[in-house]
Amino acid sequence: MGSQRSLFQDHWAEVLLSVILLVGTGIAWANGRIPASTAEIIDVITATLAISVAILKDHFSRETEALRFHNQLLGCRTAEVSSILEGLSGPELDHAIQIVDSSLDSLRLIPQGALRLDPSRYYSALSKRLHDLKKGAHVFAVSSMPVERWENDPRQLHYFQENVAASRRGVSISRVFIIDRHNLTDTHVNRARHIVLQQRAEKIAVFIVWRDTIRHDPALFDDFVLFEEEGIVFTDEHEKVDPTRVAAGFQVTNPKRVEGYRNAVKSLIETYSVDEATLEEFLKSETTGATNGTN
Repeated sequence: MGSQRSLFQDHWAEVLLSVILLVGTGIAWANGRIPASTAEIIDVITATLAISVAILKDHFSRETEALRFHNQLLGCRTAEVSSILEGLSGPELDHAIQIVDSSLDSLRLIPQGALRLDPSRYYSALSKRLHDLKKGAHVFAVSSMPVERWENDPRQLHYFQENVAASRRGVSISRVFIIDRHNLTDTHVNRARHIVLQQRAEKIAVFIVWRDTIRHDPALFDDFVLFEEEGIVFTDEHEKVDPTRVAAGFQVTNPKRVEGYRNAVKSLIETYSVDEATLEEFLKSETTGATNGTN
């Protein structure tokens, strides 16, 4: 109870000001200097002013306290990191410095409107965002990933199920598949066809872009998901050794960068995607491709 403050202690200045103004108004009304209606208006203004000042005072007090707490917390953590590093040497110190450098790389992205996420958090955040979409929302995605990820990665499979559920709720989903038509075996091409057909069957609008038609612009190869109304993009980078696995993901909210992804998917769909006849020809040749691929 000793740490709690009374209303008067917190806002004595506003209370005192209100009392003085109200007393003054009462005296002026009693002496006939102002009519009763004017006195009532002044009383309302006085009360409103006092309440507004109290609210602003509380707001800035909380903000100041939060800033003080955060500064204290940062100071403690900085001191702890320094203390740990000072107690290390040799390979342990080298490893610790790598951890610090990696953390700094992630921290530097935050002011730029990007959060670096490990694969689990990336898929969790991406799937939840999709899960929460309502009817009428629009999602645009680009996929140049290996077919193995769509087939075998449990997190990718769960993400696809969220696509299906969202599409059935009335969410508009458009996906561009970037396919290498020259360097894939018949079996791989057929598996790509199967994935495309599977998504089209769930009312997901599918577009095909041949990889060789966009080789001049590396920016168009990014895998990403754009949540149009929210202005948020999720993008990932694959592992260097095993491109079927996600190394890290990013949640991007920086308006300029989001607009870049928006322009990229627009360019892929409107400029580089194959026409409907070519798409249908590619998809209907699956049976032949499957026979060739198994022989």
